[in-house]
Amino acid sequence: MKPLAISALYITLSIQTLSLISFGGADLKIYHIAIAILALLSARKLVISKSLLPIYAYLIFILLISLPGYLLTPPSSLYINYIVCIVLCVSINSFSGKLDYEQTIVALQHAALAIAVFTAFNSFLNMDTIRAAQAMEASTGARPEFSFMLYGGGVNLEASWIALAGAFFLKNRKLMITYLALSLFIDYCMLSRAGFIATMAVFLFFTAFEVRQAKRKHAHLIALFTFAGLAIPTIINKLSNTALFQRFANIGNEPGSVGRLNMWQYFTDAFLQHPFLGHGAGNAITAIQQVGFTGLDGNIHNYILHNLLEFGILGLALWLWLALFIIRIKHKPELTAYFVTFSILSLIQFRGAEPLLYFIITILITSKLSNPEPQAKLNS
Repeated sequence: MKPLAISALYITLSIQTLSLISFGGADLKIYHIAIAILALLSARKLVISKSLLPIYAYLIFILLISLPGYLLTPPSSLYINYIVCIVLCVSINSFSGKLDYEQTIVALQHAALAIAVFTAFNSFLNMDTIRAAQAMEASTGARPEFSFMLYGGGVNLEASWIALAGAFFLKNRKLMITYLALSLFIDYCMLSRAGFIATMAVFLFFTAFEVRQAKRKHAHLIALFTFAGLAIPTIINKLSNTALFQRFANIGNEPGSVGRLNMWQYFTDAFLQHPFLGHGAGNAITAIQQVGFTGLDGNIHNYILHNLLEFGILGLALWLWLALFIIRIKHKPELTAYFVTFSILSLIQFRGAEPLLYFIITILITSKLSNPEPQAKLNS
């Protein structure tokens, strides 16, 4: 797989709002076609790497324990997406063994920048609805309504996925600063608390990486952190009256957070019905509805609760094994930053079976480091 193909596949997986055809409640999307083509191309040289064992174990467990629930009823779109994810992982695994890790990162950077620039431009085109949402009281939970978005699920997810991709720029100062600026602009326009949290998490990873790599530049670092210590409080004070920061101030007093808190109070009763194997993929909302929840949410908005409700204690254990496995991988800071930031955000959003997540972790785990202990060359 060439770098251009990696960039193209990342962009394709990011275009999640364009559907070609619908089957009941499931949509056939452009990225489904791309994954099918990739699977056909990889069929002749199928590779299943041991390095992806935690991923395969988690996904196969989900498919097996959820299957009995769909013997008499059509599978949910989420169950189908888990099938798509495992096909994607196997296909990427078959191509990525010969990929160079650093070249893969550069390809992901190009794709991420293209998407961020497009979204920033899209924000300019929707500035009227942005200003209208910013003018409303934060307690109303008002968000700008864009005529077109890439990721779907609202502006919050749009900003979050874009902020997550900042992890690809840890070793490139100039591009990181540019990307962070784009990400913050998008967070501001979309009034996205989750996007802002992700942007700050990526910035902290970037700062930690810089400190680790700049051991001989103590004077430079002292000056940098002295400036940051003086500037950051001033910047936050200036931003505190913006609509985005008012949304933070109204947590627990606006529809988004109140809705989540209300939904989560039904978790315990639903979980205790099937604590070990859960209710099956796509059934978390149905499970809490059976114990009294009457809201209209489409997912539980919390990966821990999601795993426990749909896959039980065993499913959560496999997810935590997967998480620990990724965090312990050495010399791939972009992978660590991406997955940890995703995990932080997963406490307040995401619904499971995200093909883009499995694409990123699979291709970065299996790509080869040109130097087992690389010394990153930072761009000044």
